[in-house]
This record gives sequence, structure tokens and C-alpha cells, in this order.
Amino acid sequence: MSYTNIEKETIINYNQEEKEANIYTHDKRLVTKLMNCCEKYPEQFKLIEQDTESKTFIIPKKYVSVRPPKIMSDEQKQKAGERMRAYRENLSRLELNNNTNEEGEKVG
Repeated sequence: MSYTNIEKETIINYNQEEKEANIYTHDKRLVTKLMNCCEKYPEQFKLIEQDTESKTFIIPKKYVSVRPPKIMSDEQKQKAGERMRAYRENLSRLELNNNTNEEGEKVG
């Protein structure tokens, strides 16, 4: 059975008594993140149920969070852009250096 996009929901359920949250989801990106956590931290993140289109996990409730949007001033945006440009330029130089041999000749 295939679900429509409106039926592909994510439900996060927890209560005030218990320390764990239950996450039922069809979201592939969230499934990937949670599966990675299950592999890295099997004592904390557990896959408890799955079918062909959804998975259910139990995770520590302390990892469930809602973050407010980050609002940046024009100056902050400009500085972030400058840092990103400098990072990309440096990355390009590193890639160029990795593609040359000791004599400066292009390899590969």
C-alpha cells in the first residue's frame, strides 16, 4: 500500500512521566538521521517497528527540541557570506594542490 504525501506523517509522542519519546515517521531525511543515531548510539536510539514506508523509534526525550528561527541582521548576513566565500576559495586552492604532484604538474 502506498501513502499519499498528506498521509506521510511524522508523530512525536512523549509525556511528562517518562524519559523517552516515540517517533513514528515516513520522512526519509528524518529516518536517515535516526538510523545513523541508532548505529552510533544503540543504547539510546532504538528502531522498534518498521514497515515498507515508515519506521518507529524510541529516543531520549531530551533530544526532541524546537528551535526558533535564526534572524540575522544585514551586517551578519554580509559577514557570513564573506566567510563562506573565503572558505570556498580556500577549498578550491586545497583541491587544486591535491591534484598536482611535487613538481606542480597536474595529475589524474
